[in-house]
Amino acid sequence: MLYHLGRLFIKSDKFLSIYFHNPSQKLFEQIVIWLKRNDYRVIEINECYDILANKKVLKEKVAYLSFDDGWNTNISLIPIIEKYKTPITIFVATAPIESGNYWWELADASGEENKKASRKKLEEKIFYKELELLKKKIKLKRSSITEEELIMFSKHPLVSIQSHTVNHPILINSSKEILDKELVESKKYLEEKTGKDIIAFSYPNGDFGKREVECVKNAGYKIAFTTKPDIINTTEVEDLLLVPRRAINTNGGMYENLAKILGIWQIFFNKITY
Repeated sequence: MLYHLGRLFIKSDKFLSIYFHNPSQKLFEQIVIWLKRNDYRVIEINECYDILANKKVLKEKVAYLSFDDGWNTNISLIPIIEKYKTPITIFVATAPIESGNYWWELADASGEENKKASRKKLEEKIFYKELELLKKKIKLKRSSITEEELIMFSKHPLVSIQSHTVNHPILINSSKEILDKELVESKKYLEEKTGKDIIAFSYPNGDFGKREVECVKNAGYKIAFTTKPDIINTTEVEDLLLVPRRAINTNGGMYENLAKILGIWQIFFNKITY
């Protein structure tokens, strides 16, 4: 019953844009099976760009799946994407590839969990200073993919590597200089390591304004993804740098995540934090 519930709600929702962080194998496979059983064909980033850039009328239902950050647990999903021939995009923050961890993990480990939200609002100089102090002070088990794993992913025919900045900062709190650096250096690093063009970007924490969108454009990205859970009408796409996505909750169950995919969740919660 669960897998067929979608037929009652999404007859007009022919293009689904869904994103994950570090889901379990079980949850990811459940989502993929649901998509397959509800007649969705999963597409890769270049086809996604082609459909939206050319405002194509879809004759079938398609879904685009992406992952933010570059967690090493994503590696365990390779057998599933191969089993179902499901292409994915991983938006990678590049600094953790070297350091091994993300800044909010360091904040949690320092016993400053209550400060994590406030850190997102810190002035950039203080943010980067505290980040360096945390890196020196705390050593954690690696959670990010390594450079070798990044290259391995980039060579897989079903995986596309794209950009998610260098340090995963809150871009709206960054100076123009830092903002440009985060966008350009992550793109450059990934292109050098993978040998492929980086055309896509996802906004860290879903935070952006007109300035950030303009900088993403100037940095050479052709398409960028938000965390806004809006419906995508492929014939009426206004801005390729503001493509919506619906979030999958790593710690949530299938019913909760199905409600998010179908847009039911958004009906009951006007403001959703990812």
